[in-house]
Amino acid sequence: MSAATLLEVDGIDVRLRSRRRASRRTGEARILAGVSLRVAPGEIVGVIGETGSGKTTLARSVLGLITPSAGTIRFEGADISALGGRQLRAFRRRGAIQLVFQDPLRSLDPDLDVATIVAEGLDIRGGLDEERRARQVARALELVGLEESVAARRPGEISGGQRQRVTIARAIVMEPKLLICDEPVSALDASNRNRILRLLRELRDRLGIAIVIISHDLASIAGVVDRVAVLYRGRIIEEGPPGEVFSLPAHPYTALLVASAPRISRARWRFDLAPEQLRGESPGAVAEGGCVFAARCRFLAARCREEPAPSGYGRGRTVACHRAAEWRGLLAGKPGA
Repeated sequence: MSAATLLEVDGIDVRLRSRRRASRRTGEARILAGVSLRVAPGEIVGVIGETGSGKTTLARSVLGLITPSAGTIRFEGADISALGGRQLRAFRRRGAIQLVFQDPLRSLDPDLDVATIVAEGLDIRGGLDEERRARQVARALELVGLEESVAARRPGEISGGQRQRVTIARAIVMEPKLLICDEPVSALDASNRNRILRLLRELRDRLGIAIVIISHDLASIAGVVDRVAVLYRGRIIEEGPPGEVFSLPAHPYTALLVASAPRISRARWRFDLAPEQLRGESPGAVAEGGCVFAARCRFLAARCREEPAPSGYGRGRTVACHRAAEWRGLLAGKPGA
């Protein structure tokens, strides 16, 4: 593991038990398949993909809420995927990895005031007198842009944007090194969405914390993240700087996501294709070792159904696609337009 890596997810598989309603038989569903991801200190990484692609499962695995069936997760060089029982509880009490929830109203206790909510993690960890506890809570609220008067209010007495700032304050009061934000702005209106994303970047700059933002909204995170990983059916199929990935994708699935996204700045995109120009018809069954996107890909080649897609593309970019270089040339020329 590189000294410049804070979090290293290496080839993890997650299989969860599922039940088919028709037959009432139980089995295993492969939710993540060989996922690898690196996060450097102070880096903001976006993980994007459709609903059901495995984004939240990846977050829960890093947090130790799900144990991978294969692979490792290392944090500051230590294999945290192997922790259990007392060791796992001790790691969580450290607060080095914190989660910001999707829905602030559901994640905050409506009967507690904001100061008590923000201090929950500190109280579990212990070791602080009342004065130090109050000082750290006040600083966390200040860092997220909340006035001192908010501390005495309950979640139902403040706005949605303020509630999300409270959930962020509750996380950063623990002085974490990594924040995992699971769809942190999906429950907010457009103006609050932009403010919260700017706040996350400001916190990174002020505190030096690394952040993983899980989202299905490409347009919202495009100007916030330093690197983006595209997840499809439990596999990372493209990764790189957002300006490059979103302006000229190297994988047909990424192009489909971009073409379907709201355009916050048309100058950002170097191509202009509609989703129907990128979405192919299902060609039938795909072999276990074939490309996971083969059934939806318009640019399908025979080997895509049978052979695992190679991962690699260029400096700072990776893509799992047999025809990456070839089809990007076609895309830049707007085939079928």
